[in-house]
Amino acid sequence: TLVEDPGSWEAGFTSGLVAVLTTRERLALPGVMDNLVWTGGDSTLKTLGAADWRAKVYGVIAVEKVAGPLKMFAGYDVDAKTIIAIGELLCALVLIAAQYKEWGGCVVPYVSDNENVEIWIRKRVARNPLARYGFRILGMFEAKGRFRMIAAGINTHHNATMDYLTRAKQEAYQAEMEKSAETQETVVKGEKPA
Repeated sequence: TLVEDPGSWEAGFTSGLVAVLTTRERLALPGVMDNLVWTGGDSTLKTLGAADWRAKVYGVIAVEKVAGPLKMFAGYDVDAKTIIAIGELLCALVLIAAQYKEWGGCVVPYVSDNENVEIWIRKRVARNPLARYGFRILGMFEAKGRFRMIAAGINTHHNATMDYLTRAKQEAYQAEMEKSAETQETVVKGEKPA
């Protein structure tokens, strides 16, 4: 059994004591605040936009390019309309899939102006089946990448840069992101929908 063979313990456990701490306790540890990776995203019914501010990368992609496969894998109706809250959660999942290897040992605040997503990420509980499936993916990447994503809520009026990614023309949001020295490379490979 696992208990009788200490050699198998290392393979059976992926996190140390820090993983059981609350967010507040973890942030109080020495050096943790220096390793925060600020991320954020925004979604409309058609477009996802997301950014990793430490890596200085961002991306924009059509919602259904990401939501369609998630619905299929989750056994959900692929033709069902994707609600905004799921789009906002998909922003976080796209970031995670692209950047998780860079986040080892970090706490990753995901800034969202969607209260549902903020609560879902904080509690890791949702009634929506797509959100629940998304949290399985999130948990898998957190274990594999050894990071922890936390939620940070922001009023939509203070989330202008992320809103700009999903609402402005490509030239306009590229100019805005250049002001922040961001590059559109690794987060998502896709184009803004027409």
